[in-house]
Amino acid sequence: MLASGTVGGAASAHAYDRGFALLAVLAVIGAAAGLLVPGGAPAAGKRPTAPAAALTNPHPNARSTPMTAAASGGDVRALINLVNSVFTAADARDWDAYQALMLDEVYVDFGGVGPHQAGPAPADRLARATRAALGPVSLTQHMLTNHVVEIDGDHARVRFYEQALHHHPALGDDPAVNTWTLFGRASRDATRTRHGWRVSGAGLSVTHQAGNSGLLADVAALTPTSDPGRHPDDYPATPRAIKDPITMAQPAEASDVLNVVHTYFTAADARDWATYRALHADHVQVDFGGINDGSHGCVAADDMLRSARELLGPVHLTQHMISSEVVTVDGDDATATFYEEALHHHPALGDDPRVNTWVLYGRGTHRLHRTPDGWKLAAATLVPVHQTGNPSLLADVAASPQ
Repeated sequence: MLASGTVGGAASAHAYDRGFALLAVLAVIGAAAGLLVPGGAPAAGKRPTAPAAALTNPHPNARSTPMTAAASGGDVRALINLVNSVFTAADARDWDAYQALMLDEVYVDFGGVGPHQAGPAPADRLARATRAALGPVSLTQHMLTNHVVEIDGDHARVRFYEQALHHHPALGDDPAVNTWTLFGRASRDATRTRHGWRVSGAGLSVTHQAGNSGLLADVAALTPTSDPGRHPDDYPATPRAIKDPITMAQPAEASDVLNVVHTYFTAADARDWATYRALHADHVQVDFGGINDGSHGCVAADDMLRSARELLGPVHLTQHMISSEVVTVDGDDATATFYEEALHHHPALGDDPRVNTWVLYGRGTHRLHRTPDGWKLAAATLVPVHQTGNPSLLADVAASPQ
């Protein structure tokens, strides 16, 4: 998750047991943002008062402030871009972009999770605390789905599901120790500015977690105390952003672009090869990060189809889950960035899930061009970041009797 800090100092003295380390993590954010003093009481002089659109419901996906459902498609896409970009910026450790997507002050309410009070947090201190928490972790990937957008004039709320992967190999080979996955229902409030939409509020309700819930604390313990990653105040403030096109109203075509991206994956999973082929331009520039060396460089669309059929066709089940999409349209060209969680399962390889299942996590980019027949895929890249199960599954399936 994003709104988190490492467990240390005064906050750790008030943390719960290891199984509830998340509470202490969130408490540090409150302290770093000036919302807490040790013991969980509001800091002196800090009397948070909720703005009109503040988050007040401990369950972020339950309506707490009435908003109109009617909204322009351009604003809806811009708001989803905004929310997704906040998380992808943190995952990329792009702290300038992370802070620039917020107002100077963000109203934080985690619905009673952790011992801190809801209230306003300066964006620069929130960014520093997040940087201190996530910066030392080898990999984080926040996958956001099921966005629901409500807009009321210049104020908006986006509700969504969050699946946050944290992975740190230095903790050892056991995934029960080196990996923590958090599931939650979250929301972001936003305000329209002359530079585009900016985050004005943040809420989270944790629903489930798997793996090592103390991972952030364990990573912090590996970090030397002299490392500035442990100290939010050691990071310089980030200057305010100027116009950012991803958070301005997007053309209506942005939804059409995203539909093509989603169909690209669902068609392959359904083995609907006619639809899959029709989505491609005549030639596609491809780089899948070594996952499929049969498709690399400038590849003819028919060769893309052949490679996909040969690679995925024999596999019993594939399911490519795409999340955290950011879409921009510039005339007849468009770009979509996204996270990918690709499940591959082949029961014929045996009963052991370490052998019959492979899950690949990656960060993808699709570039599309508008044609008389609609948007067509012109370039596709994937950067693999993590995997579980059997990374040789595709080769094993190819080698097994059909």
